[in-house]
Amino acid sequence: MIVRVAKTAGFCFGVERTVRKAEEMISDGSKKNYSYGPVVHNESVIEELGGKGLSVIDPGEKLPEDAGESRLIIRAHGVGKETRETLEASFSEVIDATCPYVKKIHRLVEKASRDGAKIVIVGNAGHPEVRGIAGWAGSDCFIADTEESIRRIPYGKDEKIFVVVQTTFQPKKFKKILEILNELGYNANIA
Repeated sequence: MIVRVAKTAGFCFGVERTVRKAEEMISDGSKKNYSYGPVVHNESVIEELGGKGLSVIDPGEKLPEDAGESRLIIRAHGVGKETRETLEASFSEVIDATCPYVKKIHRLVEKASRDGAKIVIVGNAGHPEVRGIAGWAGSDCFIADTEESIRRIPYGKDEKIFVVVQTTFQPKKFKKILEILNELGYNANIA
């Protein structure tokens, strides 16, 4: 039997970077260490990091009593602006391990929103990356992940629309959603 490992086996660089930062954080042992949500979608890695001293805080859960004396790592998916500010005000140290690609989307969305654009995020509304992006979009944000959902866009065709996509979203689906936006007559700026 021949076993071949695909060239792209393993974590993407953003997740690999986050896991490495989490390991560095817990290795010094000077403080209690938390992650805001699991750092990776891989139970064995979460268990391994937990065994080394990394505790996971589920988003929406009350922050721990010892937050002021503890460190926290923000996972590769990132978090919204208000969440980030709350975490930074609550923990003695926050290590931002947001994937650089995701962080770029945050900056673009925040600027476009500030400039008056309506934000459209193409991605899974329940995914932590998408929730984080939405947290940088101000109050005008619409999330679509299907051809049907993009047809329910609540903005007028004359409004300024700024479109971003979840980094792990299927390219074919994204292309089709963009085609529908074009068919509907939207003049969207796509990042």
